[in-house]
Amino acid sequence: MPIVLKNKTNNSPGIVVFTHNEILRGVPRKSSKVNNLLTKAYENNEWIFGVHIQGDCSNVFNWPYNEWQNFFLWPEKNAHFLSKIPKNNISELTCVNFLSEKMNLFDKVKKDIDIISVSRFSSIKKIYLTIKIFKGLIDKDPRYNFVLLALRPEKKINFFKDREEVKYLNQVDRLINDLKKSEKYKNLKVIDPVVKKGDLFPIPEESIYEYTARSKYHMLNSTREGVPRVLMESLYLNTKVIISNQLKFGLKKFLNSANSFIYEEKKDTEKIIEDIYKKLEEQIDYSKTFVEKEKLEENKSKKLLVNFINNLNLKKNFSLEEVNHPSWKLNNLKFRLCSHFKEINHQILNNEKAFLSWFKLINQNDNFEDKDSHYIFEKDKLDFVLEIKFFLLRLKNYLVNKLKFKKKINTN
Repeated sequence: MPIVLKNKTNNSPGIVVFTHNEILRGVPRKSSKVNNLLTKAYENNEWIFGVHIQGDCSNVFNWPYNEWQNFFLWPEKNAHFLSKIPKNNISELTCVNFLSEKMNLFDKVKKDIDIISVSRFSSIKKIYLTIKIFKGLIDKDPRYNFVLLALRPEKKINFFKDREEVKYLNQVDRLINDLKKSEKYKNLKVIDPVVKKGDLFPIPEESIYEYTARSKYHMLNSTREGVPRVLMESLYLNTKVIISNQLKFGLKKFLNSANSFIYEEKKDTEKIIEDIYKKLEEQIDYSKTFVEKEKLEENKSKKLLVNFINNLNLKKNFSLEEVNHPSWKLNNLKFRLCSHFKEINHQILNNEKAFLSWFKLINQNDNFEDKDSHYIFEKDKLDFVLEIKFFLLRLKNYLVNKLKFKKKINTN
């Protein structure tokens, strides 16, 4: 992101949605020039701006709120980090509410995979633990069938900068290679394509749907997520989920004892394996769906989103066009809202000039499409001047707040 949710027309403003990353640590946070530009665009009734939160923000205690941040998309209206935001400006719709109708094609497939894990090669995703669990379960019963579908990064990690990550991934590869040498672990299928420039998602989504639909469980071992779409896709496909009790995420309201199993992270790996093994031995009741599918379906959620934005309490009154009007760009929101573009990452985190070029482009084009700006996001290189200015601003705010606190103590 940013993405254009709706182009400007003669009758109503356009709509842009940022990711939380851009608001917390991107150009809109760092640049006073950009902040003033966005404020002016809102006050002139040219643009409405929203924020899609897709990551764990539990450690954010002071959201950098600005008047131009008109609405927020996050499943928990009462989240502490949004406490200063008017509840009417928060929609519980996120990328997980815009799932593709293609998924319905896989409703009746046979459940011949015991556990799938859709992930990537990263310590954040705890992929080593995932493989250790698969190994331990096969040690208990070699008849189990498991699939690890994980993306490998194209870039070679800088050993001096990311030494621990390099060691971790080498450990992962050694474990995988050891398992491949043994006939015993033949029922663990590892699909690990390399992510390449221009093809950030090399596995067709239909293949992911098929593997997930064939699985009895989907296992996610990371402990920090936001709105992990793979979990909701799994539940939609009647695949139960396995997660850690340490997972911080925003989708707890969708989980219950019938559709998920939460293991105790504090236990050692062998105890986790034993607990999951016991769960695998239980019969699964498929007589009811694991989630209310209507709440996750793309077409219904589009209408809800348009109605939500239309009812925002903004400075100036206007009436947005109907949901089927060509000014709306509501296609593929399950990917676009969280900046998961196949070609390039659509976030501007570092470069003020790149952001200004993008904003100029969307103002000049009444029929703007995502592909029109791919080249701009390639220019999001580190801007040292902007970083220094931002550092000095934070230092100034810190000293001012410290002085205020000191005066308050002395007064008391």
